[in-house]
Amino acid sequence: TLTLTLTLATPPTIQYPSQNANPGEPLSPAPGSSRRGAAAMKATRAARTAWYRSEAPRFSCTMCGRCCRRDWSNEGTVLINVKEVGVLAKGLGLPEPTFRELYTVAGEVPSHRELRFVDTPDGTGQQCVFLEGTKCSVHEHRPTQCRTYPYWPHKLATRETFDAEVARCEGIGRGARMDADDITAQSIVQYVDIDSGGAFTYQEAMDLIHSGELSPEVLKDFEGEIAKPDKPAAES
Repeated sequence: TLTLTLTLATPPTIQYPSQNANPGEPLSPAPGSSRRGAAAMKATRAARTAWYRSEAPRFSCTMCGRCCRRDWSNEGTVLINVKEVGVLAKGLGLPEPTFRELYTVAGEVPSHRELRFVDTPDGTGQQCVFLEGTKCSVHEHRPTQCRTYPYWPHKLATRETFDAEVARCEGIGRGARMDADDITAQSIVQYVDIDSGGAFTYQEAMDLIHSGELSPEVLKDFEGEIAKPDKPAAES
């Protein structure tokens, strides 16, 4: 049996895109579906009145790796669903049970696992097991939670909560402005993931959102989260 220490010392690497790749890049919906999807995403009051409809934020990932780390006071986690486990395991050339044992731990969401975190080289906190230097070694196949950052609902609650995230993410305020419907889609996709019990990959969830066939429960969850009062920037 492979030991955890031995495997983590030399993790396999999956090729990732260029440094200009945006973790929250909007994906093209199927032909003819974007209008239905846009209508569905405007169906909630929060989406219709969101501050980012009139003040579209800028974001461009610099691959600094800061969002992949946590200090000893931050208990942030990275959820990964069963389909994403399969994708990452295949990319690393591992059987799924072996991948789960070596790179994930059980978490609070029964339908999902959490990526394992290990101590940082300088001992100041912890980092995702797949972080190598400042870059993700499995960037091409990263989970939904990673792909949608920083467009998480509680980060988008107000312009102030989003701007405060610059303390963690130097990419905020850089690059091109993002379309409001794309931002909403990035935010809602997490609820498609959780409410479905992890039945979709990121691309599949985005296709569902753009199809305009979102369940009322998903939209209700999104509405409730994005309308919550401001949270401290340290929370994740």
